[in-house]
Amino acid sequence: MKTSLLIKLNKEIFQAASRCYTWQHVLTAADFRGETERMRQDLADALAIREYADEQGFEVTQAEVESAQDEFRFRHNLISGEETEQWLDHCGLSLDDFKEFFRRRLLMNRFHAQVTDICRNYAPSDTEVADYTWPEAILTGDYERLTVPLARRVAVRLDGSTRCTPGELTEVRHIPEARLRGHPFDPEWFAELVEMEARYASAEREALTPDRCAREIRTRFLQLTRIEIAQVTFPSLDQAREAYACITGEGERLDAVAARSRRIFDLAARFYDEVPEDVRSLFFSATPGRVVPPMDKEGLFAVYEIRRRIEPDLNDAEVLARVRKRLLSVQFDALVSRHVRWLFDPWSPA
Repeated sequence: MKTSLLIKLNKEIFQAASRCYTWQHVLTAADFRGETERMRQDLADALAIREYADEQGFEVTQAEVESAQDEFRFRHNLISGEETEQWLDHCGLSLDDFKEFFRRRLLMNRFHAQVTDICRNYAPSDTEVADYTWPEAILTGDYERLTVPLARRVAVRLDGSTRCTPGELTEVRHIPEARLRGHPFDPEWFAELVEMEARYASAEREALTPDRCAREIRTRFLQLTRIEIAQVTFPSLDQAREAYACITGEGERLDAVAARSRRIFDLAARFYDEVPEDVRSLFFSATPGRVVPPMDKEGLFAVYEIRRRIEPDLNDAEVLARVRKRLLSVQFDALVSRHVRWLFDPWSPA
């Protein structure tokens, strides 16, 4: 069932200059940066729960697995079974890998509240976790999160325009070598990782100066603005209209209407691109406090209340994360295009 660990570790991911970087390089670099711990722990938990479920005789139904698979396929435009098999083959995955991934996910959801207790008695080996890392990265989308940072660092190093001091190298070298557990330790590769990380840190500081961050907010003010929206959905248009009338005509609060009607009250702050395009202009132009008449939402009927606009501020962690992501993309994507040739892309078959 499991994909061959050795084959996957030697999988060539991208080429820079005359050198090919493999999945092994990607994983060791991500371990070095401390960016695989959460993925490995989640995978270990899922494997422990699967072992527990197998031993205790718990199972998920074929219908549940197929439903989860279908959701994934349609989300990624894998409409037919043949297209799905071709994509899996391109990624070096089998149908068993595909089914097992969703079975693990479903079991994890079912026993999530018990995961701490289960993991006291069930613990997969490091080798078993490593065996499943490739399909986990591909099917969760972690693949891009792990590969792009290495490509950026390689590109910065090859570009040569960013320097680092001996002190910066020493500071990076203090990163615990224990992060590279489970990998054959290569002193030359470790030294290269240290140099790349120091150069990249310098380039990142240049990209994320306070002036550039402030300019990004001014330039993309609307896109970085959030709108706080309260929402309640009803199974029928008549119920939604009644709720709307209670709020606009009688002054009842939307959360009180939801409680009385035993409906879920949802309150969330959404960025401009997170609001559906067909209501984006309406919501962002609305005066805070406005209640929007019932709207059809996938067979249900929603009543929305526009609570407030949240203007972007660099002290806001979510805004800062978006600013950083865009500025780093502007800084490094051109370098990657210039120096890196991708040899494998899950979503672009050769």
